[in-house]
Amino acid sequence: IPYIWFPKNDLNKDYDTDVHIIHEVGGRGLNFSFDWEFDELDEMVGELLTKDEQEKHSDELKELIKEKVRERKKQIREEKEAIKSKVASLSEKEKKSLDTLKCYKYYPQNEHYPIERTSFINRYYGHAAKVFPPVQ
Repeated sequence: IPYIWFPKNDLNKDYDTDVHIIHEVGGRGLNFSFDWEFDELDEMVGELLTKDEQEKHSDELKELIKEKVRERKKQIREEKEAIKSKVASLSEKEKKSLDTLKCYKYYPQNEHYPIERTSFINRYYGHAAKVFPPVQ
């Protein structure tokens, strides 16, 4: 199946809330991920740094994490704006045709080897409107 841009898929897209961070603290490299929906900033910093490092580098690491989260949120916001402007540039006829688009799924006819038939195409396209020959 060729790629067809479905605006509804991009408008309902779930964005990753995980930020990957690589940073050096006191000569020791840190490589970790921070999810701003599930992780607590103070707990994460407490787990990553030793007692001695917490006194010196705690605020620095917290600011770094906050900055990376701000950058990622800005990137997501820009992506959403780009999608909205792309959708707004479509004519009403194009929007309607993309909303009413149907996919059909064809299976080869083979009497010797039965094939499990399903209407599912893939995650992007979802399910077919009709399967040929029909599912038995």
